[in-house]
Amino acid sequence: MASTYKLKKLGLIEFDRLVEQARAERWEQITLLGRVVELEGSVEHWPDALRAAEQIFQFRATVEGLAGKLRLLSGLTSVDLSGNNNGAEVAKAIGASLPCLTSLDLSDNNIGAERRNADETVNVDDALDDRIAIVAPPARARFSRQKG
Repeated sequence: MASTYKLKKLGLIEFDRLVEQARAERWEQITLLGRVVELEGSVEHWPDALRAAEQIFQFRATVEGLAGKLRLLSGLTSVDLSGNNNGAEVAKAIGASLPCLTSLDLSDNNIGAERRNADETVNVDDALDDRIAIVAPPARARFSRQKG
């Protein structure tokens, strides 16, 4: 069973309140898991990044306009959006709107060789500005902003 003190489930109204809290408190990192992510067992069995997170939030439903809401948190340096079913355009919007961002985890999203139309394939490299580099295989879709 997942540890309830680290994991909080969010509805859409709760997410709006969380964004306001994060903005007021000037959060630098946030972990927002999609509803399809299953955290089983004790915290000790979770991936390292989730074990290290102070608090983990998980959506109860799909959130439309996620990138726009995160734009309000311009001081974020680390964002984990694993399992949110986002595509390359969301990755690009987040990368462009968060100037302090150094780590963006889009594991288990629709990132990779994604189809825009019948004639064009978009790679994750093309979806993010050139300040963000892939630091794990595309299937994992974890990114970091390059220094300098």
